[in-house]
Amino acid sequence: MSGQSDDQGDSTETPSGEASSQQSGYKVGYRRPPRAHSFKKGKSGNPSGRPKRNYINLEAAVNISLAETMTVRVNGKERRMTSLEAVLWSQMQSALRGNLNALKRIIKLAKKTGRLESTKDIIGVLAVHDPEREAILAEFRELKAKGDPRTEIGYYAAGQDNG
Repeated sequence: MSGQSDDQGDSTETPSGEASSQQSGYKVGYRRPPRAHSFKKGKSGNPSGRPKRNYINLEAAVNISLAETMTVRVNGKERRMTSLEAVLWSQMQSALRGNLNALKRIIKLAKKTGRLESTKDIIGVLAVHDPEREAILAEFRELKAKGDPRTEIGYYAAGQDNG
């Protein structure tokens, strides 16, 4: 060894004439960038920031889809209506065909919109008049009044059916 110390490199000057950062006791090296290239105080490392999230306005999307017009075939004729009208028309047709869930939804909507003030307005709408059903019930009531054992709940379960 020549006897020179490692301190010899500490007093080197940069080309601009400044003393290097090594004089201040800070060694530049692996994972130690020069102080001139480190983050500046008060300045963000990500000046643009994270990109804004694109939020979907649900209310606007629902309004647009319900207001969209479409062509629907009604009684063999094509008719233009909004999506909302088509849904309501479909529910009404389903209710008229006997779907009780559809009927409940229609009645609930009618109440919300003020078309029906109370349940008294719908008495008779839900009553189904089926002559065959009424005849069977009348016959059952006659048998029950006479004390016929076939009208008891457990009669058929007990296997007493002879006919």
